[in-house]
Amino acid sequence: MLPKKKERMPIQQVREFLHVGQKALPEKKHKPMKRVSDKRRGQLRIYGPRAKRFLEDHQICQVWLKENGWKESWPEAGWYYRLDEETFPLATTNRLVNVFNAPRSTQVHHKDKRRGARLNDETKWLAVCSKNHRRIEDNKAWARANGFLEDF
Repeated sequence: MLPKKKERMPIQQVREFLHVGQKALPEKKHKPMKRVSDKRRGQLRIYGPRAKRFLEDHQICQVWLKENGWKESWPEAGWYYRLDEETFPLATTNRLVNVFNAPRSTQVHHKDKRRGARLNDETKWLAVCSKNHRRIEDNKAWARANGFLEDF
């Protein structure tokens, strides 16, 4: 036959037992850990407006541009060029979207990891559509071969 389990005394009774005539110990409050550190919060405050401006300056998905032979000549103004094309060597953002079905960029892809100060390094950013961003994340070898990801 197994011995009986000892019953535990409720915590309030333990506190009263230990501190007879003294004030009971205050309940210990557990403070949850911060989800974002103060340093990272400062970096994210900078990142939000810069990423928004970057997407406004690069309106066409940069993966699509590279795969279709287009280059950004003056992306802030919406001008793109293609040297091998005789009929449409220059195009605006609207022409690429309406005639060539170019996807608009909606997300910022980081070619390098987003850790620390690299979060705000615009030289490592790509303006991409969600479809091509998924392609980059799902096909790392292809993305590295095409320069959309850097080796860590």
